[in-house]
Amino acid sequence: RLEKVQSKAVKEYFRAKADFINAFTYLRMREMDLKGMPLSGLLVPGGKLNPRDWKKVSENPDRLLHLFRRFGESVQIALAHALADRKALPALERAADDYLLGLFRPYRNEPFAIEVLPGHLLALEREAAAVRLILAGKRSRFDPSLIRERLREAYVR
Repeated sequence: RLEKVQSKAVKEYFRAKADFINAFTYLRMREMDLKGMPLSGLLVPGGKLNPRDWKKVSENPDRLLHLFRRFGESVQIALAHALADRKALPALERAADDYLLGLFRPYRNEPFAIEVLPGHLLALEREAAAVRLILAGKRSRFDPSLIRERLREAYVR
C-alpha cells in the first residue's frame, strides 16, 4: 500500500514504525524467555527488515544493532542498553518515538507540504500523552526524574 504514497517521510515513518514494533516484540519475547515460540507469527509486516533478518537476530541479538544503524545514534545507544538490560526498554521506546516524530520536523514550517499534517497529529498525540504521564506520575508520587525520563521530545524544538 505504501507504493502509491509519494512522501518519503510518510513511507519511512510506517516502515520504521513496523521495524520498531517488531524490535519491541522481539525484546519482550527475549525477556520472557520464549525461545520455543516462533517470532515470525508475531512480526508486523511493512518494515525494511524481513522475517529472515529477524530469524538471524533471534540467533544473534547483537545483529539488531547493525540492522538498526539507519535510525541514528540515540536509537543505537538506547538499543544497546535495552539488549543489555531489560529495564532500559522504555528509553528505547522513547528514542524510537523521537526518531519517528523527527521525520516530520523538517516540514513543520512548510505550509503546503503534506508532511505537516501527520507531524501535527503526532505532536498533538505526544502532548496529550505527556500530560497523562505527568498527572499519573504526580498522583502516584513518582520521583520527578522517573517522569522526566519517560517524556518524549517536543515537536516544536
